[in-house]
Amino acid sequence: MNFQCRTCGYSWNLDVPFSAAQSVRCPLCNPRAMPPPPQPKAQSKTNLGRAILIGGGIAAAALILYKIVQANTDKEYCGRTLPQSVLDDLKEKHVAEHGCRCLRCGSRVRYDDLRGDHIVAYAKGGRTSIQNTQIICDECNQEKSDDVSWTDRIRGRGGRES
Repeated sequence: MNFQCRTCGYSWNLDVPFSAAQSVRCPLCNPRAMPPPPQPKAQSKTNLGRAILIGGGIAAAALILYKIVQANTDKEYCGRTLPQSVLDDLKEKHVAEHGCRCLRCGSRVRYDDLRGDHIVAYAKGGRTSIQNTQIICDECNQEKSDDVSWTDRIRGRGGRES
């Protein structure tokens, strides 16, 4: 441990446990000595690169964990459509949170005009699951193409085995 005397400024190294450091005295003038305050380290480019790599590793681990949780919690249903009871539950949840409003175009519609739609189209390998279903109006459902955004691919809404 490095020590510096408050009185004379003399610096010296001594191997003592931190608990005993309070009783260390200066070898020159004998008053109580205190360790110097720690100096902040400047982050070098290699440390910054290491931090970026670690951050990327954490992001990758988080994505893997998300995919594991999704695989264990998101039930995939057979065929192109969700069972009516599941679809009704999704519509009721949507209406409770957003009202009878289409989240794609923002228009107010009748409850009967709300549709369950694959976010990643079934034709493009999208799964028939709750995570891959959005509630939108009938008009948006009919005009929506089967294009898939990269965020939807990351979320894993695609990936149905063909």
